[in-house]
Amino acid sequence: MANQFEPDQLAAAELADRYIEIVLSTKPELLLSNHSAGDGTGELYAKRLLEFRETLIDGLAEQPLTDVEED
Repeated sequence: MANQFEPDQLAAAELADRYIEIVLSTKPELLLSNHSAGDGTGELYAKRLLEFRETLIDGLAEQPLTDVEED
């Protein structure tokens, strides 16, 4: 059985992913560390990024979102 998502949750997830993409492409040190993935920190940072994304989606889903035109 597939998960059903509300339109506001999908819009919030898309917006959250855009924010994360912008941060990762301009200031990745804000979300990631320079540690190597071989010492176990890669998994830790991936988990923290996932938690940040979920928190961001939850917060954005509660906001009135408007349609934004693509550039």
